[in-house]
Amino acid sequence: MKILVIGEEDSFTECKSRFGESHEYMRTDSHLEARKSFGQVSVVFDFLIDEDPSQFQLFSGFRVPVFLNTIKSSLAGLLDREAIDSKRFFGFNGLPSFVNRPAFEVTLADKAHVSALQPICGQLGTSFEIVEDSPGMVTPRIVCMIINEAYCAIEDGTATAENIDIAMKLGTNYPFGPIEWSKKIGLKNVVDVLDAVYRHTSSERYLVSELLRDEARREI
Repeated sequence: MKILVIGEEDSFTECKSRFGESHEYMRTDSHLEARKSFGQVSVVFDFLIDEDPSQFQLFSGFRVPVFLNTIKSSLAGLLDREAIDSKRFFGFNGLPSFVNRPAFEVTLADKAHVSALQPICGQLGTSFEIVEDSPGMVTPRIVCMIINEAYCAIEDGTATAENIDIAMKLGTNYPFGPIEWSKKIGLKNVVDVLDAVYRHTSSERYLVSELLRDEARREI
């Protein structure tokens, strides 16, 4: 397949690791530039749409299947913006370090659209898990909550960042400690996911710790 990645270099690299070298890849970090290639590619992975949802209108008039990184929003929310054929659009978990993981999380505008998703993922050579179309999806919501709790523990003086990472890797067999994982995801991304889920649920469990928010501001 010819795969177009709209995103940063790290997202491009992660896609290549996930789907393998048997495909032909292109990358751009501009939606306007991407539009020029829509007629030449088999599928698009848009990692940047959450940062500027207004760019979604550029996909109208083309029939190429598009995976949209809707981790901070929802697929339904984007589709509501345009009168457009929803069958060729899929939400996916494009948070850094989550694409090349065993569970490729995907959302659908309609459950019947799985019939369109299956052959595409078959050609990509990847399995998938369909999850609810809501901010945070499943894995990022859980991981970001754990990261937030780790920052709360540091803020309270319960443990150091180093000790938390060691304890979680040894005690729960996590691939990364919460603080280590937060750096891979990006602190701004963690805060944005938690804020999006809080707006969606109004649950205080997703309130961002002051330390985490301050660290995210300094990261920028």
